[in-house]
Amino acid sequence: EKGSRTAIAVNLALSIRKYAPHLEPRFAYISLDAVAHKVMNEYGFNSVLCEAGPCRSMDLKDDIWKLRWYLMLTLTGFGLSTLVVDADIVFLGDPTKEFLGDSDMEVMTDHFFPEQHLWEPWVRVEDHINTGFVLVKPSVPLRFLIADFLDENWESEQGGVRRDGMDQRVFNHFVVRRMSADIPLVIGRYGSQTFGRPQTIVPAWPMRQVSIRIMDPKRIAHGMNFFWRRAHLLDPEIGELPPVAHVNG
Repeated sequence: EKGSRTAIAVNLALSIRKYAPHLEPRFAYISLDAVAHKVMNEYGFNSVLCEAGPCRSMDLKDDIWKLRWYLMLTLTGFGLSTLVVDADIVFLGDPTKEFLGDSDMEVMTDHFFPEQHLWEPWVRVEDHINTGFVLVKPSVPLRFLIADFLDENWESEQGGVRRDGMDQRVFNHFVVRRMSADIPLVIGRYGSQTFGRPQTIVPAWPMRQVSIRIMDPKRIAHGMNFFWRRAHLLDPEIGELPPVAHVNG
């Protein structure tokens, strides 16, 4: 169908099958209609059907906007660390080797030089965190953060003003506000750098900050870094291909 992303999802799944086959059994694909579900099953991929009515509302745009956050909140509620990726991601290796495991959330970025540009006020706010590739841990502070984000942005329209259609931009604004609050609830990490105001104890439940680690954009590559800048070729340790590329460039 026009506008269907099923072919893109198949491309993602085939890339995992080719470059990280040991990860294939661990991945599931959320199919929002029966046609997508049928296609994914024909290829032998794990597909979960979530049709309007039995599984979700009739407002497809709103459901898509909230989908990744529902997944994070639900799966961490079962005590699972969860990697949520967009359909237009491709695996060119095993990205699980890139996780440091020292933060509540590990994410892709759209910056070229994160060490210089992360959380600077003059750059596009949506470039700090690319929500197309997000690993979350089942920690209480992170679950509170995601629940607060959903509560704050539950309605698609308030007072006649439509919610920003790009949940990535909205989430980045949300994180910036939490980082700069009188009681900072979020800190950022990149390499050995720390962004924000680290607090040993936060005088509010759940009593500690959420930590968000930004991943190396040469290794977990956004589209411009992969297709245009070819930044992975600048690092001899990476080789010809990075573990992940976002095919949005």
